[in-house]
Amino acid sequence: MSELAWIILPVLGLAAVQALFLWVAAYENCRFFRRQICSEVVGEFTPVVRLIVPCKGVEPRFDDTVRGLLIQDFPHYGITFVVESPRDPAYHRLNQLLLESHDCPARVIAAGESRGCGQKVHNLLAATARLPAEVEVLAFADSDAVPDAAWLRRLIYPLHDARRGAVTGYRWFVPAAGNWPGTVLTAMNASIAMLCGNHPWNCIWGGSWAIRRPLFERLLDEGDWDGALTEDLPATRLVRRYGLRVAYAPGCLVASPIECSWWWLLSFGRRQYLLARVYMPGLWWMLGLTALLGQAAFWGGLAALAFCDFGRWSTLVVALVGGLYLSESARAVLRQRTAALRFPLRRRGARLAALLDIVAHPLLNLGQLAVIASSCGNEVTWRGIRYRLHGPHRTEVLSRPAADASRNVAAAA
Repeated sequence: MSELAWIILPVLGLAAVQALFLWVAAYENCRFFRRQICSEVVGEFTPVVRLIVPCKGVEPRFDDTVRGLLIQDFPHYGITFVVESPRDPAYHRLNQLLLESHDCPARVIAAGESRGCGQKVHNLLAATARLPAEVEVLAFADSDAVPDAAWLRRLIYPLHDARRGAVTGYRWFVPAAGNWPGTVLTAMNASIAMLCGNHPWNCIWGGSWAIRRPLFERLLDEGDWDGALTEDLPATRLVRRYGLRVAYAPGCLVASPIECSWWWLLSFGRRQYLLARVYMPGLWWMLGLTALLGQAAFWGGLAALAFCDFGRWSTLVVALVGGLYLSESARAVLRQRTAALRFPLRRRGARLAALLDIVAHPLLNLGQLAVIASSCGNEVTWRGIRYRLHGPHRTEVLSRPAADASRNVAAAA
């Protein structure tokens, strides 16, 4: 055998071990998901909740999201919607929607422009500055995710266990028919969505999470949000610092409609991994090395089969490369069938995304690796605002969209 052949064999062996571990983890996560989805919602734990919803622009299905949040099946909660400015079209649309009939106490506030942190963090700080004394739990939701009536009850219930510091849901993208960038993003995001489970490594997702008030006040007192660009990863670090767990609530996997351009897909992916690199570098390295090993083994194995002579080892190499492909396809089938318990594949875009996840995962994973590699540098654009990150607690606002353009900002978070 050639020297290259001797190099690729141990890489394939390591990748096979990694694939086995990922398969076991995916099976356990999906089993937990199915068990939780099929069980009844338990309602004995109903503390007083304040739900905070930051908004920017009027997004697709914005009205459905707001109305869904106002009619949650939960006895004691109120909502604070927060925008940057009254000039934002969301401000006026929210005030119109709050005039409709509902029983939930709700208000809209304008937080003003951020100076030394991300606009979303600034909005959340403004919305939580003067909480009523009776509030026991803080919950947070993004305005681009449409909840069902039991979303808040499912999100809050896991906090009855004192070992859980926070609870998180996650997003499942629902692409528009014919929108290829959104379809590809949905397929790429599927594998990430099913990483959540009944284990201690969950991370908070800012679009759907809850935390007890005493722990949230520690987050503020200890300055975890001071100068931060994002709210969820600093909150995750706080929970782990106190030896608590972030619980995952599968019933809070929410549908997030998506229609985007290729450029938006790349900038969105880069921002997600850049935030991970700054706030949780260990997680960033783990994701990067896992993706690198899998891609090096698969594509390297194919290249080696084409150009190298493995002799009597050829059958083993073919089996390993084929096994890597089939293992990932099997995991994709498992996660798509599991997610279908929440979101049946009725739309053409969703069916196409599922097919890409099952069949075209080598190309999707190669794109994922490229996005991870692109998360270098320290400048990022989020909701039209350009930031420079000097560290976890120092964010510089470089530029904002013009006043007339900002009225039309309605991209997904």
